[in-house]
Amino acid sequence: MHNPYLQLIGISTSYGNVGLELTTHNTIAFLEFLGSPDIPVYQGSSKPLEGDAPEASYIHGTTGIGGAQGYLSENPHVKCKTDINYIEAINNAAKDAHGELCVIVTGPLTNLSKVLDKYPNFGDQVQYISIMGGAFGLGNITPYAEFNLYSDPLAAEKVFTNVFLQDNKLILSPLNITHKCIATKAIRNTFKGKKGSLFRSITNFYAERYAKVSPTGPPVHDPVAVFSLIAVLERKQKEYGYQCWHETVQVALEGEKRGETTMFENGSSNGVYIGYDINPQAFWDAVSDAIVSLEHNN
Repeated sequence: MHNPYLQLIGISTSYGNVGLELTTHNTIAFLEFLGSPDIPVYQGSSKPLEGDAPEASYIHGTTGIGGAQGYLSENPHVKCKTDINYIEAINNAAKDAHGELCVIVTGPLTNLSKVLDKYPNFGDQVQYISIMGGAFGLGNITPYAEFNLYSDPLAAEKVFTNVFLQDNKLILSPLNITHKCIATKAIRNTFKGKKGSLFRSITNFYAERYAKVSPTGPPVHDPVAVFSLIAVLERKQKEYGYQCWHETVQVALEGEKRGETTMFENGSSNGVYIGYDINPQAFWDAVSDAIVSLEHNN
């Protein structure tokens, strides 16, 4: 919301760390707290394309966003849009943006796959789709898989195989790169002001839950998908220390390795940008700048 390179024009919610009702509540309560109640929110998918959704309240708390209690309203005045559904809203946004729309996906890929099912050429209308998800040689919900792609591997496979997204439209931020961005105590303490204290509280909560796995602090995941998008979009790869593979991605759909992502050299100039390295200081500077801007503009 407060990055100089991007304008947030809408949000679709999804099941994820917790169920859809809670993630939707968190979204609109956040927008109210951050002073941006006019950004439209559309309620999205409540479950994956097949099977049941996993959940991660054991990490993120029963509300899905531990540490936010006392900051976010239990009854926000902001409401979801109901004039059209999220599929139409996302497709309309792409048409109105005339090739400049970028989509950032920080949960399961169910919403996006449903857009592609109804509008197969949607990918031809967007500039980039940046995804937080996947892992190569590691996992966080299983030894092989990352949570978002494990939640709906069929949706992920639909996205990675969509013909209109094969033309260098996909940016993937797997655990390999997000684990480079650790919210150490020193970094968490730089979040100042009324708004910054919310982010400090959330990351402190996450740090406690993650202490046994990463005692220096928790890795943050979703903001890396934003930062990686800007690196590619603004050609700031060198400045941000952003490095990526450029390959085809496949997703295991079932069995012990459900949700595992695998890279394949496709022998062409097309593929998925798969981030594997980043300058953590540049990343945290961008996060801090956004929080400072947030304080000054509210």
